[in-house]
Amino acid sequence: MARGRYVLCWRRFGPYHHARARAAAKSLPVVGLEISTVDTVNLWATVEETEGFELLRAFPGVDPGARAVGALRRGIGAVLRRVDPGVVAVHGWATRDALAVLEWAVGNHRPVVMMSESTAWDRPRHPHVERVKSRILSLCSAALVGGTPHVEYMAGLGMPRERIFTGYDVVDNDHFARGADDARRRASDLRSELGLPERFFLASARFVEKKNLFRLLEAYARYRRMAQLDAWDLVLVGDGALRPDLGAHRVRLGLEGCVSMPGFKQYEELPA
Repeated sequence: MARGRYVLCWRRFGPYHHARARAAAKSLPVVGLEISTVDTVNLWATVEETEGFELLRAFPGVDPGARAVGALRRGIGAVLRRVDPGVVAVHGWATRDALAVLEWAVGNHRPVVMMSESTAWDRPRHPHVERVKSRILSLCSAALVGGTPHVEYMAGLGMPRERIFTGYDVVDNDHFARGADDARRRASDLRSELGLPERFFLASARFVEKKNLFRLLEAYARYRRMAQLDAWDLVLVGDGALRPDLGAHRVRLGLEGCVSMPGFKQYEELPA
């Protein structure tokens, strides 16, 4: 394969990763590197067809967390050698597979773009861990982050501000616009089919601690007391380990009749 390609690496290519890669491929020669199709956290359907870019997989059908470090390095290195990229964009620093991608790129003298959605306040920070992150970032040429808080965090870890770029958190507006137009044309039938109320707030998230969904339910209960008869319902889409606890919290707050939890929905179902 030709040199000069940009490798975009994520542990799992979910729908919005595909959207990011398609958008990038309009301007850059992009190759996607998916570490594995196995995912115990996100329930996305595996996408086999790609549009505008090539997608390679290091460990299809295998949980990378179960592989030894040496096996991770060899498998990831084999794919990257095949691509022979000019630039490697790596998915953070928190997993062994991300660090294996970084190690290959640095060892083969390829510029690295660190992709990150971390902020200084999204979890407790410890000085010794932050020093390790700073060392990792010193190996990178640039960073692609979500927004201003993410820029500040990267800069605090030592990445020069002129090398930090925003635009990592994006939405495929065309997908949702097309889906919304179709849903509006079939609004009555869809509401009946999906069991949706006439007016509602929608939240879509993994049911994990960092999404703060318990606070969402508490805020919604306060809103409901204020709005009374004018209150809209709440539809909470998603799934995860905290589902039983969130269901019990919904009952404690007296919200059974106005908060629905229809489960995880695939990307194609979300616009409706």
